[in-house]
Amino acid sequence: MAHETPKVDPVSKLVTVVAVVLLVIAIVYLVQSLLSTIKRNTTVGETVETPVVAQAEPEPSATEAAPAAPVVEDAAPVVEDTAALVETVASIAGDAVGGAALYQSSCASCHGLNAEGQGIFPKLVGQTADEIAANLRAYRAGEKTGGNAAMMTPVAAGLSDQDIANLAAHIAALGGVGEEEALAKETAAPAVEEEAPAAVAATSGDVAAGQQKYVQTCASCHGMQGEGQGIFPKLAGQTAEKIAADLRAYRAGEKTGPMAGMMAPMAAGLSDGEIDNLAAFISGL
Repeated sequence: MAHETPKVDPVSKLVTVVAVVLLVIAIVYLVQSLLSTIKRNTTVGETVETPVVAQAEPEPSATEAAPAAPVVEDAAPVVEDTAALVETVASIAGDAVGGAALYQSSCASCHGLNAEGQGIFPKLVGQTADEIAANLRAYRAGEKTGGNAAMMTPVAAGLSDQDIANLAAHIAALGGVGEEEALAKETAAPAVEEEAPAAVAATSGDVAAGQQKYVQTCASCHGMQGEGQGIFPKLAGQTAEKIAADLRAYRAGEKTGPMAGMMAPMAAGLSDGEIDNLAAFISGL
């Protein structure tokens, strides 16, 4: 019996071929998907790092944008304005006539009618307008110190720039002390000395010591005879008790009024003995 080769059904062959093709396609698809996934993961990693670098770049630009130069530029006009203000104040024209009236009401009683100075108050005549104005502004600002600062600062505090310019113009225009004024000053002191021995004190004060202290600290304002002058009141005729009481009240800061600003600093340096001596002398005027 002859051996027969088995026949393959064409339909089965076709099915087998299709199955193989589909399997190949599936394998290719899976490989492509795997490669795509790997590529996508790699791309995501790159995109995550990129924004970090991109966001880090604006920070230096923000720092660079800080306008240091404009601040310096803005400061310049301020300096220019200050310089202009100083120049404006310094260039105020003084009115000597207006300054004369202000001087008589505010300065003459201490510094003399011709700014010749008297007692503890210095001579002003002979100074330039710039020197006078600078000193007054320093007193007004509280920048000037010294023996007269306690009296000058309150006086200068009420002066405007124009007032200062007017006073400076007037004082700078004054001449020296005339012969009549000088003679009057020379003859005034002996008059006090002649009457002083006859003064009778109502206190235990020393009249001679009180006279010496009075000439040093009081006469330039209240007059050599205690007669008063300008804004400074008359002292002659008051009792020793009243004078001593007033001086002690000024010293303690208890007495107020228009003269307290000048009298309190003056009295602050007086001892009880000096007050009694002054009271003894003044009460005999």
